[in-house]
Amino acid sequence: MATIKKDVEQVKQIMLQNIEKAMERQGRVDELQRKTSDMQESSFAFKEGATDLKNKLWWKNLKLWFILIGCCLVRALSRAAGVCFLQLR
Repeated sequence: MATIKKDVEQVKQIMLQNIEKAMERQGRVDELQRKTSDMQESSFAFKEGATDLKNKLWWKNLKLWFILIGCCLVRALSRAAGVCFLQLR
């Protein structure tokens, strides 16, 4: 009878240890879920910021192209006007 009680006590101890380990794992799983949620939120914010920056740079690039083309047109028109003026003399 004593060996049975000893075996039962060992089984109880093992079960208590298993329950403690399961609770520790659950705590780690909860922490991982929280961190995952935080990372997901920050990744959405990063994506929005990156998209905004991309759009701003695209518009800036477009403005620079318009300025460059405008300068070329002004130069071409001034040369054409100069040639016309010289032919009139």
